[in-house]
Amino acid sequence: MDLTPYKKQLNSLKQCIVNVELAMTAYRTAEEACSYGMAGAHVRAEEAKERLEMAQDTLRRQARINFLLNQEVTA
Repeated sequence: MDLTPYKKQLNSLKQCIVNVELAMTAYRTAEEACSYGMAGAHVRAEEAKERLEMAQDTLRRQARINFLLNQEVTA
């Protein structure tokens, strides 16, 4: 059995998870800076939040694509 399609799906999902984790870290860092009253931190927190939301959307889309690929492979 050729596992190449599954390896591609797994690598794609791993990359999406890394992107979400990076965005979450950026958001937490900006949020923490905001709590200390640093100038512009609120703007950075909002930008980080937007990046997090985009990363989450990407992860959801990739999960859906992988689900459809899996259906195709197992059919």
